[in-house]
Amino acid sequence: MIDEKLLDRMNFGQLNQSLDYVLEKMEQIDDECSDGEDEPRLDMLCLLANKIIMQMDAIIRQNDNPKALAQWNKAMANYKQGFQKFSDILDKENKPAGR
Repeated sequence: MIDEKLLDRMNFGQLNQSLDYVLEKMEQIDDECSDGEDEPRLDMLCLLANKIIMQMDAIIRQNDNPKALAQWNKAMANYKQGFQKFSDILDKENKPAGR
């Protein structure tokens, strides 16, 4: 697995490779699970993928390349929408009953 402490020292290409690895692992775990089965490993991998993407975002914004930033912003809009759905699900699962 990827050590989260290393993310700050990775360049964009290394982060991209790490993200590919995490997404591949998520797909493998998802294939192993039954529909509707709660799988904590997927939650952990989603959070790791989020950290990788946030680090990639910081690098892109520091690069000051308008064309790359425009493409990245387009991809980030889709990502934020998808991650918000995941975040909403986690929030609902973690709230105590009756709240």
